[in-house]
Amino acid sequence: MAIQRTRLLASFLAINSFFWFADPTLGLAGGVGGQLVRSLMLVVTAAWLARGWRRSSDDYRRESLSVSLRRQLEPLEPQLQAALDGRSLAQLSAAEVFTLAKALPAHLRTNTLTIYRNVLEDMFSSGRLDRASAFLQLEELRGVLGLQEADHHEALRELALRDPGLLELDARQRQARDLRQAAATDAVADLLDLGTGSPAQFDALTPRQRQRLERLRQESGLDDAAWATVLAAFDPLASLRSPLIARNLELLALLIESRRSVAQACEHELLMQPLLVALDLQIVSVLVNLAPAMAKGLEDELQLPERLLRQLPGSVEIRLDLRGIRLPAADPGSESSEAETALAPPPLDGVLQELWQDPDPLTAAWALWMLRRRNPELASSVFRQPRLGLPSSKQSALLLSQIDQPGISVTALETRLLEILSLDASASQCSPAALLDRASTSAV
Repeated sequence: MAIQRTRLLASFLAINSFFWFADPTLGLAGGVGGQLVRSLMLVVTAAWLARGWRRSSDDYRRESLSVSLRRQLEPLEPQLQAALDGRSLAQLSAAEVFTLAKALPAHLRTNTLTIYRNVLEDMFSSGRLDRASAFLQLEELRGVLGLQEADHHEALRELALRDPGLLELDARQRQARDLRQAAATDAVADLLDLGTGSPAQFDALTPRQRQRLERLRQESGLDDAAWATVLAAFDPLASLRSPLIARNLELLALLIESRRSVAQACEHELLMQPLLVALDLQIVSVLVNLAPAMAKGLEDELQLPERLLRQLPGSVEIRLDLRGIRLPAADPGSESSEAETALAPPPLDGVLQELWQDPDPLTAAWALWMLRRRNPELASSVFRQPRLGLPSSKQSALLLSQIDQPGISVTALETRLLEILSLDASASQCSPAALLDRASTSAV
């Protein structure tokens, strides 16, 4: 708020200082005419200053959010004509854009998480948001779209898979990357002798053109995700052949095997069950990012293993159905080769260590709590690794205190959690955050 008011005051002083020392009419209207223009400018800018001074930080935040939200609703505008009542999205005020998002028709409600994720991406890309403040800044938008805290973490997880650098870079670094990306786009257009947006078939390039294209990629300094975006400006299918897609396939295989490792541990440790749900959510995020490639029929080209489809738990398919995503049916003829191609499950300690970087801070705290019970030294080492968004609830702080201060007891909380998991079958489908909520509710 202080920054906004400082900008307002500086603009007011700069404008009026300029007109005070310079004749705005250039002498054409005489001294009296120049003074009238100065007085008029002073009155107008004073009214503008007074109006802006009374505005709260919530007003600025809502206006900033409405710009991104309006951009995400534009593709849905033909389906929103009844709610728009003859107006266009551009004519709506910030408050009206939020009201429209809240009143989305039932058949569009499945798009709310995608809309929220795209708003996040747009604001991160433009430097108007950072990961540390994103949760609080978008609280109103989540309420409007009917989303929960878990949906925010899911959106962050999907963004991290789509563009790893988006959440790791600050505003200045993202701006530098965008400039390099724009320069690379122009260079590719010159190479292909095409304008941006013109169709191009990269498979038809000559060997010499391929060498020049590879040299452009190396000189641009762009990562795989940014370079795929450059190529997608000329060939939409290029983004579907991105190395990130192949990397997501490898991650999908690893997550499925990690889930198997945690499932084996659940046979002896009931408190591991919530981490199965956390891994299900990670698998869903990977499949959401793979969905465009699968929809275009590129799964054969990308070698989507049939065994991965067979090993997906039913809970993952249910979550995908809620997002409107259907997986291709597995080929019955590939069943015999599954045992030969299956990967060995990774060590459980390694799986728990990876979960420390999950966007959901409560999942991270739970994973580290389980690691502390198995390997205290490794848990202490992992706890010193940096991560954003550490837990803010009493339960999660208590779990992490076991790593930081091993003498603190969590017996009461552990007893409630074990009781819920033992007596309530539906608790096995709860994430760490949901289970901790149940435990705190039952303790009241």
